[in-house]
Amino acid sequence: MHYKFKFYGIGNPIKGDNYKVYLRYYIKTKVLNIPTQTILSKDQIKMVNASDFGGIIQSELEAMKATAIQAVETLNLKNNGYPSPEQLKEFFLSIQNSLPMEGYINEYLKSVEVKSSSKKLYAHHLKYFNEYYKQELKNRHIAQLLNKETIEDFGNWLKRRNQAVPILKKKELKTIGDVQIFNLKSTAFRLLNFIADKLHRNPIPAYLQQPAFSEKYTPSEEQFKKLVATSVRYADHLQKVQDQVYVNSFLGLRVEELLNIKKDNITLNKQYLSIRFVEYKKSISRDVILVDAKAIYMVKRYLVEDDETDYLWKGNRSAFNRNLKTLASKSFKDKTVFLYSTSKQDEEKYIIKDIISSHCIRRFAITRNIERYGIDVARTFSGHQNYETVVKHYSKGFLSKKIALEKLLQGK
Repeated sequence: MHYKFKFYGIGNPIKGDNYKVYLRYYIKTKVLNIPTQTILSKDQIKMVNASDFGGIIQSELEAMKATAIQAVETLNLKNNGYPSPEQLKEFFLSIQNSLPMEGYINEYLKSVEVKSSSKKLYAHHLKYFNEYYKQELKNRHIAQLLNKETIEDFGNWLKRRNQAVPILKKKELKTIGDVQIFNLKSTAFRLLNFIADKLHRNPIPAYLQQPAFSEKYTPSEEQFKKLVATSVRYADHLQKVQDQVYVNSFLGLRVEELLNIKKDNITLNKQYLSIRFVEYKKSISRDVILVDAKAIYMVKRYLVEDDETDYLWKGNRSAFNRNLKTLASKSFKDKTVFLYSTSKQDEEKYIIKDIISSHCIRRFAITRNIERYGIDVARTFSGHQNYETVVKHYSKGFLSKKIALEKLLQGK
């Protein structure tokens, strides 16, 4: 054979006896060391070269080696001769295939200037794309993936994955809805255009259109009243969640905000109570105001109930939602509602206790605040910076039954 590839640990040791791994290209008496993102000991590198190391690292390094061999053979056919190290290096600089997909993902995440919460969300999205890449694309040139077809195939892979979830019966696997698939495809779109920019390729034209949202459950006024009026034992865990639900029905806070209210941020006045928040997405402060006498009484009671904590209600989303579902079970038993599904293009029946969540209460509060006080008050209390977001997701465009009835009766 005119050339060969082999992995080596080069340079000074990193983290003890480990070295940065390079893929070395030999041709005649010349060599090219191609960097990888992997760090291994010399013994581990020997195992990789013997294909005995196994696991993801072995697969990724072998995929990189296969890509390099494909590049050499491509240049051989193109130029009627095997490339020199300089020619191969130039080829890799043009298509940047020496990095595995993780390398591009890490570079992309470092480059995006967003809040840490958004960056975590992007990283979560790209775990799906990287899984898809490893299963379907790892032996293809990165440059061949910079197109609309890659994104659409990714979406189809996610749908096939959904179909496999009930069969595999793995707790860590969950089905992904149409809107989430759109979000995953959108993040993959931005990643591929980031790579295209680094490779000096044309970007993929914007084409993704957000799917219509299926109807989400929001308690009616009657259902909400029943939820907060259901008899529960005082000091029971359901009593606390019932009080939290009642208070938040006037504010529309995110559950993380509700469960992390600091006592020192509460200001008591004769006719109202105000709570100061640092808006967790934008790192700016805002104040929300509570005027309902019963809700104010509840807050005051919890203020003095436990002097050992700085928080009014310290807790987590999972426990809150678990208790809320239990409360809904006591309130509604197996009562059902019909909600419109965009995928079915028809209404589907759901059991309330199965679909109720903290966001349902937030949605109820925001919708009610829009009706009572207008969008500006509702979005200030809920922490939405974007006016259009509130209009799109919470302002239904129709009068509520209560307000419509009042107007009709006034006109009699």
